[in-house]
Amino acid sequence: MEQYNSGEDAFNSLNIGIRFEKVHVKRVLRKIADILKIPKDEYEDFKAMDALAFKLHNNTRGFKFLDKSLKIGMTSNRSVVFFADVYDDNNMMRDVRKKIVDIGNNIGIDIEMFEKSYGGPLLGDQKENAFIIPENTKYYNSGYRRLYRGHLFGLIVHS
Repeated sequence: MEQYNSGEDAFNSLNIGIRFEKVHVKRVLRKIADILKIPKDEYEDFKAMDALAFKLHNNTRGFKFLDKSLKIGMTSNRSVVFFADVYDDNNMMRDVRKKIVDIGNNIGIDIEMFEKSYGGPLLGDQKENAFIIPENTKYYNSGYRRLYRGHLFGLIVHS
């Protein structure tokens, strides 16, 4: 696990920028759905990228790969980053992320799993000192903007 001094440092190491191409991200989301063998009829009717992301993240088929609110960003080289700010991880979700990486890499999709620790968690009044993802950062966010739980876990799908 990579260690960082702050949530800001851990977040910045992901290189998420000000570019976010919804069509490209949706294409990557569909690849992840295919890797997890989620039947197309369970997500193909979703037109919006956020609805597809929600369906994949909150499905009931045992494929949930992050424990907290899903965030999706894009790097300047068009890699798609799926991540969450979490207190800790359980082996089941780590195993699902590893499965996604292994299957993807076996079929020619370059996927990397990451685990970054930045100290914490920040509790109670300490949350006021949490890193807030900058307003100019373009990303999909199904929850909060503060990073305070102590770990960033996720996947990077390289283009």
